[in-house]
Amino acid sequence: MCCFSYLWLVLHACALLESQTLAPGGSAWFSKPGNITIGGLFPFHQQAIASYDLSLLDTVNCTDFDLTAFLDTLVMLYSIEQINNSTMLPNISLGYKIHDTCSDSPTAIRTVLGFMQDKNQPADNCSISIPCNFSTLEPRVKAVIGEESSEISTVVARLLAVPMIAQISYASTSQVLSDKSKYPSFLRTVSSDVHQAKAIVELIKTLSFHSIGLIGSDDEYGKYGIENIADGLENLTVCSAFKEILPSYFSQNDSQTQSELSEVIDKIKNSTAEAIVIFTKDLNVELILEEAARQNFSRTWIASDTWSTSTRIASMDGIRKIGRVFGFIWKTKKVPGFEEHIRSIQKKAKEDPSYWGPFLACPNTSAASDRWNCSFEVKKGEPEDDVDNDSGNDTVTCMDLGCFVQHVQMFTGEHYAIYLAVNAIAQGLRSLLRCDDVKCERNTDFYPWELHDAVSKVNFTLNDTNVAFDENGDPSIGYNILSWNTSSVEIPFEIIGEYNLCGNVTLPQSLVDEFTSIAAILGCDKQCRPGYGLVTSDKICCQKCTTCSTDSFSPGGGVQCSTCEENMTSSANRSTCVSLKEKYLEWSDPAAVTLSVFSAIGILFLLSIAALLVKHRNTPIVKGAGGQSCFVILVSLCACFCSVYTFIGRPTYLSCKVGLPLFTVCFTLSVSCIVANLFQIFVGFVFDAELSAKVRRFNRPVAIVTACMGMQGLLCLLWFVLSPPTMIEDKKDQVINLTCTRGSDIIFGIQLAYTAFLCIVCFLFAFKGKRLPDLYKNASFVTISMLIYLVVWVLFFPMYMHLMKTDVQPIEATAILVATGSLLCCHFCPKCYVILFKKEINEERAILERIRKHFENKGISTVTLGR
Repeated sequence: MCCFSYLWLVLHACALLESQTLAPGGSAWFSKPGNITIGGLFPFHQQAIASYDLSLLDTVNCTDFDLTAFLDTLVMLYSIEQINNSTMLPNISLGYKIHDTCSDSPTAIRTVLGFMQDKNQPADNCSISIPCNFSTLEPRVKAVIGEESSEISTVVARLLAVPMIAQISYASTSQVLSDKSKYPSFLRTVSSDVHQAKAIVELIKTLSFHSIGLIGSDDEYGKYGIENIADGLENLTVCSAFKEILPSYFSQNDSQTQSELSEVIDKIKNSTAEAIVIFTKDLNVELILEEAARQNFSRTWIASDTWSTSTRIASMDGIRKIGRVFGFIWKTKKVPGFEEHIRSIQKKAKEDPSYWGPFLACPNTSAASDRWNCSFEVKKGEPEDDVDNDSGNDTVTCMDLGCFVQHVQMFTGEHYAIYLAVNAIAQGLRSLLRCDDVKCERNTDFYPWELHDAVSKVNFTLNDTNVAFDENGDPSIGYNILSWNTSSVEIPFEIIGEYNLCGNVTLPQSLVDEFTSIAAILGCDKQCRPGYGLVTSDKICCQKCTTCSTDSFSPGGGVQCSTCEENMTSSANRSTCVSLKEKYLEWSDPAAVTLSVFSAIGILFLLSIAALLVKHRNTPIVKGAGGQSCFVILVSLCACFCSVYTFIGRPTYLSCKVGLPLFTVCFTLSVSCIVANLFQIFVGFVFDAELSAKVRRFNRPVAIVTACMGMQGLLCLLWFVLSPPTMIEDKKDQVINLTCTRGSDIIFGIQLAYTAFLCIVCFLFAFKGKRLPDLYKNASFVTISMLIYLVVWVLFFPMYMHLMKTDVQPIEATAILVATGSLLCCHFCPKCYVILFKKEINEERAILERIRKHFENKGISTVTLGR
């Protein structure tokens, strides 16, 4: 009996293949009485053409039969029969009323109004009576499964929300249906488009697409879905090449549609989009891909759930020309036993050929086959078990139940969603009626809102799938990712990955590598070699590879050039950053070694002189050279020698501030002490009584040294306040030149000029002392050292102007070393010579005798000298 009823359904469907005319209120395609009736809304036809004849105003002509929707109905019927034959609802039978909505909202509304009619009222398709008190309404239908389209579901859900009749959709995914304030009775066994949009965005991210085209439609499904995807792409480095929203009437065959279709195709062809996301109903997609195949251009296409498993589109002529197609469908399984059930119907039909009579009304043409989506062929001599090939025809026609088997095998996700929906209603009824496997405690008189509450709270596992609804009426089901295999003549859809609601996409690594390694698309670069980065070109969403600039790098791939961190530069091929080599006067440098050695020799020599002078500190020679001031000079000259080491090694801010100021101050101190000593000798040998009385008042060595140092100290203070010496890092040719600057060149020059002035004073005293005894003519040696100082620093400035900054420091150190060494040698070597080799004259009596003889030879009376 069951097989016969299904065969009758098939025959009836074939008879109505071309068109169907619905009267006001609609007529049920399939119905069966039962204790509890479940309504069904299915779009057996894809288009409805309303009549404009006033006498037939409510008549709707439905065209474009959809075999997939018809098979969805068979799943519902099969699931109900399975429950009726089980112990889930003992002694209770489920009936059904299934209507064709013709994909038309007014038609669906008429049907739902019939569902809502009180069961105690006489059934009259032309007159529908609905009471005002919906809380006590007992409608003919206690729950509804459907509709497929989100647009129609939103209309139907508003009506069913009034008596709170539970509506469970198997395909409506629009996010607006999750709003319980507007659609309180709506539930579904598929995920919301919010999750599908996130899944598509994650796929785009995983496959490294840089440019995306978006196509939606001006309806509840396409409008919100494409907006969610656009919002998700804003968080990625993905450019939207274009976003096109099609009108809801786009699939109608008129001149305006053709114009809009041409505009969409032109946008796709002229864009740089690597992939095109189409989030709209399958009839719109069919027009777009048909034209793409006709114009023979390809892209990567990303399909939403409405057309991701459309065998009608997958079997179009030229589908292989359009490129790769990826799609999303809810995680699903096969409906247990459904495929075997369809095969049993086929077997029964073979055994009793009399059942085939009505099929003769179906034209045995390829057009009929296309309408039934029977796209595969069976060759003669190779009969298939699933196909009746006795006629000898090469092409399977609508007579062949093998068409049904093929569709069942095509991974139709809606089948499993319908199966879950029917079982969710059954579980709700079992809870509401308090049933066990033997009996139900409550009778079937209940209000629809009671069933809705029970269904919304169900939580059961079926075929390893957990079914439960959240507060929005949505299930926790992820997505499978499909790839179209258009070269297959049997199963064109292949599951290649999945997306879970946690936001993770799983794909084969080989596929990810394939799309990531694509070098160029439509004249735009997607991947670059190391050292090259992507920059925006003059085309929308187009990037080109350009060489990274100095101090920037790119490892290659799909990234832009990045600036290296401070003190780093790009490598030779600019694929990475390397630390800049620091250039300064290193300790291992030959110049540094030479300076270090000579400075150390100078310090050792100075210490030797200091030891000699300490030992003979009470001798006339030491006293005549300044006495205690000699040790001040030695200490200051030692500091000058030590300052040389601040110019060697890696400069620091401290070493730069110490080097030159230490030298200028200490060298000035040495020269000041020498000036004081020479002035003291000069005063001692002035024989003019009147002049001697005047100059003797200024013979204050400590005061002279303090005055000379005061001026230099003031200049040094201004130097540190206004512009002190500091360290600079000069990047050039992938090298950081570390060097010390003098700060204010003006103040430094004034300090040198001031020291030079003191040297000139020394020279004047030496000139005045040309008639002094030989023992006191050492001022001439000091003058030589002063001249050396002047020459060294005068030559330094032109050298500074022409040398690299890193070469200035060794020159400065050399100048300091030469000036300090010359002063040490010229001032102290003559005295050390007398101490070591002329001991006989390093006595006061011997010195006085030599002075007397010197002046007697000059014709100067020693008596005058005594005065």
